[in-house]
Amino acid sequence: MLVEQNLLEELLLVRSLEDLFAATLRHVLQIGFDNFFYGAQIGVAGGVGMPFVFQGTLKKWCSRYIEKNYDQIDPLVTYATRRHVPMFWDDRNFRASSTELLFQDGLAYGLGCGLISPMHGANFKVAFVNLVSKNTECKHELATHQTLGRTQILACYFHEAFQKLENIAGAEFYGATALSNREIECLRWSADGKTSWEIAKILVLSERTVIFHLGNAAQKLGAVNRRQAVVRAIALGLIVP
Repeated sequence: MLVEQNLLEELLLVRSLEDLFAATLRHVLQIGFDNFFYGAQIGVAGGVGMPFVFQGTLKKWCSRYIEKNYDQIDPLVTYATRRHVPMFWDDRNFRASSTELLFQDGLAYGLGCGLISPMHGANFKVAFVNLVSKNTECKHELATHQTLGRTQILACYFHEAFQKLENIAGAEFYGATALSNREIECLRWSADGKTSWEIAKILVLSERTVIFHLGNAAQKLGAVNRRQAVVRAIALGLIVP
């Protein structure tokens, strides 16, 4: 128990996301899972349709997840937005025709089953830590009250540590790479769900110019597309949805 407490406290003392992931993974392996990933819907409460920020030890899966916009159909995301208690999941949660491909795709990246722990708060709409196993069936002994308690505590510690590191990174990032006023304007309208054509009409610009500004913003923010750029800008406090 003392070792476990020390490990949890270690999460709050780490100085980088890489160290946070490494420390968390050690705890995840102790519990009996193989990997984890974290999702957070950043933004004011009631921000409808805000995309998620995804991080974790399954980096290739997180990138593919974002690329395919899987959060729009993922039943686990739906569960996390509506419920507050942890839930074990497996292929039975993905039997709808719209989600079968998502599950099969996840299997190739090592997501056979898992345990998702949702969290809700004022400065974020919803967040969750998803512990995953390569096996398609979670071991029966994992489904205990002790495991549920440990995973929920781990999720809270990880979320607290991640938010702290993101705030520090945001302050450092803002000082190092400033977005132009036009880039911020385009991102802000994009966060409201406007297309490039609609933004162009609002700002009296050509559609090509809007695409150019959004592309520059995404590059500065280290994002792979505009959705991710919007999420990153919101997380850093550069725009308010």
